[in-house]
Amino acid sequence: MSITTKTYTAIRREVESTPAGGKLPTVRELMERLGATQFAVQSALKALKDEGVVNTQVGRGSFVSGPVQQESSPVQKESVIKLPKQQKLSVLLMTHAMQSGRGDRVAAAIYDDLVRAGHSVLSITYNDLSSIETVLVNNSFDLCLLQPRRSVLPTSVLASLKKCSKNIIVEGRVLEKMDVDIIYRDRLESIKLACNHLRQLGHSSIGLITESNPEKVGYRDVERIFSFYCDAAEIEKAPIIKSMAYTEETQEDCYQMLADKLLEHKAIYGELPTAFVVSGHYSGLSIINTFKCLNMNIPTEISIVRIRASGDLDVAGGFFTSVSRSPEQIAQSIHKMIDWRLANPLSPPTVHLDKPKLKANKSSIKQQLNRNKSSIPEQLNNNK
Repeated sequence: MSITTKTYTAIRREVESTPAGGKLPTVRELMERLGATQFAVQSALKALKDEGVVNTQVGRGSFVSGPVQQESSPVQKESVIKLPKQQKLSVLLMTHAMQSGRGDRVAAAIYDDLVRAGHSVLSITYNDLSSIETVLVNNSFDLCLLQPRRSVLPTSVLASLKKCSKNIIVEGRVLEKMDVDIIYRDRLESIKLACNHLRQLGHSSIGLITESNPEKVGYRDVERIFSFYCDAAEIEKAPIIKSMAYTEETQEDCYQMLADKLLEHKAIYGELPTAFVVSGHYSGLSIINTFKCLNMNIPTEISIVRIRASGDLDVAGGFFTSVSRSPEQIAQSIHKMIDWRLANPLSPPTVHLDKPKLKANKSSIKQQLNRNKSSIPEQLNNNK
């Protein structure tokens, strides 16, 4: 384990033992306590800040920006003040129109959960922010639930929302210094669950397949966390393969492009890892077709664990082992967060890292011997 990784692990334990809003030791104090260099400490704090669990304020130091311990989470623990059962809320549910089957299921689950609780819900799907200005200006809400998906979210929109809504909760995005409550998937937990599952099956070389898009900060976070984890777990062969999932203009599947990236890696290093963690908007069929291009079978020759995907809509009967949160789980977590926020209106904005769950399926099995050291498929030569 490298010095930087040891420092990251030690400081994260410090964060987990500090309540939300609590101040962390200074960089110099951490250096002395851990016997680490200034670079190692600052790198670890930067990584934790990128995860959304540490907030650094110039001249004041570093603070725990949200609950990272399960027992200290506003979603997990009972509210300090019990809300009257008869209290009904007016809720604005705003969802970006960007195509996302999973996002649609999450939005529907949130809507159904709020309606069942007796709240009044106005649901809006938007793509042109100017078209909803009238709604924001002429109405007042107790709460706004915002699901921006992967769209750009101008600060002007949040400013408008704050004028018409007493409270704002953003689902699925990390927004720093926006003075709103945030709930999103615990990325570190996702990587830990996926990799631990594969290691228990005997896989000692594990790769990561992820989307190559510099604008999607979440994927960079997953890559960094994956590298940290593999370094700490002493997994020596842990390549990161980045490729497009689909074309932006035509939404055409890019599985052949991903297959070419894997072939290039195999040509250089002689073999692929025995297992891959897949993070991104790759369809189930796309993943299967990718490895078919390499003349490899899932799971007998390669094991796969998907992150984020909940169900295989395009693979009959389900197939992939996944680390994810179901739409119902997300809706329940948001509902508990609403209760906590309304019971604690003066508490500072918080970040809740929602814990995903591992669901084992057919795509991951015990490591097989001599499964991917075969010769490079003929496609590689054909593509040159």
